[in-house]
Amino acid sequence: MVLPHHIDPRSGKPLVTYIAGDHYRTSGADELLSASGSPESVEKEIRRLRTELHQPDIDSSGAYFDGCALLMEVHRGRSVVHVEVKSYGPVVTPSNLERPTQEVGQIARARVRVERDSLFFEGEPFFLTMVPDHGESAEFFQTIGINSVWTPELDNASRQKDIRNHLLVVATPPHPQFDPATFDQALESLPPLDQRYPVPDVWYLGTGVLADQQGHLAAWGREVRSADRILRRPLMADVASGEDLASRQLDILGISHCKPTGKTTFGMARNIGFLSRQNSAHLTFPWEWVNTEAPEAIRRWRNLTEATPIHIEPEQILIQVLAALSSGARGVGYWKSHRLDGKDAQCAETAAAIELSNSYITILQTLLLKGQIDGHLNLTTDDSSDTAGSQRGRTWVDSALNAAAADPVDYRVTPTGPDATIINAPGRTLALVNVWNDSAQFVPAELHMPKVSMTVAATETSSAAEVSLSKVTGLQRKPIAGGLQLDLNNVNIVAIAVIGSDPGFRKELEGQVHQQSRRATELLCQLAASKSFRTQQTVERIEASGAQTDHLHSTLSQVGRTAEAALAAWNSGRLSDAEAAASLSMRLCRKCQMQAWLDATRNLCSATASPHTLSFSTLPDHWRMISQLTAREIHSGLIPSGTFDNLKTLSQADWQPVISDPDMFHGAIDIVSDDNRNGHILRLRAWPRGSSGGGEGGPTSVLLKSPSIAVKKGDILEITARIRMGSNVRQGSASPLFLFDSDLGPDASVTPRLSKSWQSIRFYREVSSDNPLKIWIGLNGAAEVFLDDIAVNAFRQPQVTNQPEGAETPDTASRVQGAGYTFPSLP
Repeated sequence: MVLPHHIDPRSGKPLVTYIAGDHYRTSGADELLSASGSPESVEKEIRRLRTELHQPDIDSSGAYFDGCALLMEVHRGRSVVHVEVKSYGPVVTPSNLERPTQEVGQIARARVRVERDSLFFEGEPFFLTMVPDHGESAEFFQTIGINSVWTPELDNASRQKDIRNHLLVVATPPHPQFDPATFDQALESLPPLDQRYPVPDVWYLGTGVLADQQGHLAAWGREVRSADRILRRPLMADVASGEDLASRQLDILGISHCKPTGKTTFGMARNIGFLSRQNSAHLTFPWEWVNTEAPEAIRRWRNLTEATPIHIEPEQILIQVLAALSSGARGVGYWKSHRLDGKDAQCAETAAAIELSNSYITILQTLLLKGQIDGHLNLTTDDSSDTAGSQRGRTWVDSALNAAAADPVDYRVTPTGPDATIINAPGRTLALVNVWNDSAQFVPAELHMPKVSMTVAATETSSAAEVSLSKVTGLQRKPIAGGLQLDLNNVNIVAIAVIGSDPGFRKELEGQVHQQSRRATELLCQLAASKSFRTQQTVERIEASGAQTDHLHSTLSQVGRTAEAALAAWNSGRLSDAEAAASLSMRLCRKCQMQAWLDATRNLCSATASPHTLSFSTLPDHWRMISQLTAREIHSGLIPSGTFDNLKTLSQADWQPVISDPDMFHGAIDIVSDDNRNGHILRLRAWPRGSSGGGEGGPTSVLLKSPSIAVKKGDILEITARIRMGSNVRQGSASPLFLFDSDLGPDASVTPRLSKSWQSIRFYREVSSDNPLKIWIGLNGAAEVFLDDIAVNAFRQPQVTNQPEGAETPDTASRVQGAGYTFPSLP
């Protein structure tokens, strides 16, 4: 039904609405359905429009019907509907219809819309790049390649208008009161948001929303949609799980699993994100947060203990962006908690890393927006003959035709080494090559491959080109059965190949690279110089803490020279040489950082077994902590019930078992006999109720909380235990067990690798306050694990006693000055 004399405030055109007719109810049988514009049905729709548009006067004069529509709910699989038109009318010729008489004025309308997995701004598709607002100028955001800003203060209209003149405004809508019993029923309605808050373009409803919060998220979203009926701005949120359910309520859905210093590797986070999007039929526009700083709990703990802040390496920011692109994300948000436009060196480095990452996105934006992921392939390397293209899995036909064997990625296994994301777009294919390892979330390794090879499907006339920040280079055509074989040399973190038969695609790529090349290579040179200087400083601090660093000096000497050569090449306009030298300098830095990190973690059961081995920048604090162990008093036996010889320990000694997710897992925590030692041990078991719950990186299944431990601020805690893998439950991971303390939190969980034999583990923690501390023990996914002899020892500063005047304290003076003081190695 068209109302020619009433303008729709959402579109600026005559108002169009629908009159509902009959419903089809009997599957497999013919039914006669009718729809008519009776006076009663028209008046009912007019009343509904008054409520929806918040307009008491709807001009329905001259209303007419100009079409009929069938509405069908589509589910997975194939649905067939047979339609036959019986009759329609009466029909009025267009010349007799009344036309709108008033001019359409400047009416507020939404600038952003979502269509399936595409985001449009003023009718043009774009790739979302977002940051939280901390007072930087809109010009600064544009400089580093940001197009959307999340403003935390909804009532600061002047700030939002200033940003809106240049960028998209993302804001959190007002939150009505909900029933405190369930939080899924609103107790009050929101005011019309189009009138009170017309500036924001997108509504953001939350970060890291858990599965048990989905009901509240959906209820809040319904209230926002009801209050924003005119502008109908998209709803956006980031969820930790339950993305299938959330995608039915949201337009822009984030699935973020990449976290520096976390237990999930960047490659596994890519796999989880890709599978989440593949398994959800309702997912609309996907995006991810990229963390530019450590988790909040770890930052708070390091601030309380006056420890060195964690510095997120620029490569870690880039790898997170590449992981998001490889999982199918069409937008990224760079998470930060402070301004980035200050004079601080770390802020400048983070801003440069963000801008460099956005340069890659800008170069590939057309392919990313129009393409769809076809899959992921493991690649052949010079030092590996048992990957894609090897003899494994090849038939005699493949060998006769010289065809390469495709080796698809197993998404259940943590990626190590190179793989390629194949993205098909109209007329061309993008192969995004990433190099993964299992420690980059702590300290990136070299992440370099001298040569990789792959086979991509292509037509007979297709050609290929390699794209870098400074140039586009044609690749030699090697036609084989199934497509083209591509050989990429000197792959440093990432390599990009584009395959197509359109002769103009090469020029298009060259134009995009030319626009970015000078600034992108300048950023790379700046990052190489700052990383070189910072690495040198940290190594000096490690050496001052007593650790050996002689084996790092030769690599460090090369780092400085290559960084200077990169800057000299850029100043002379040799951008390709500058990119190569800067990349080499940063790779040598990563090599040096990785060696220093391996030295610190060599005797640890896990990378997180020390609170100071979560990044390269904090390694001096680790050696400082280790050096203090021999100078402190030991207080042992802080958990007297850790041997579990008493069968009533779980009920009488304040140990508290928890089944984390009873709907997904069966779980049990009990004390059983140890036949080998004539005693008792603790057993944790969990197994899935259905087919879910298995696989690497599964959800938490069971938890056990220890009794409270009396500690003092500044204590160094040594936590030890014996652990063994059971055999009665099929495990999806080699490291299902995790342990953490209530002070540092679960973001730094210790996840030792288990075996069938008993093994001893030891990890260290520093205490940030005098509050009682607890140890948490848990399982991820399905597993059976045995523990025994859990002990906590505290290393405390010796109490200062009043010495007589003139008394000698030779040991104290000697240690302050460093004379004759050696640092012990880890036991």
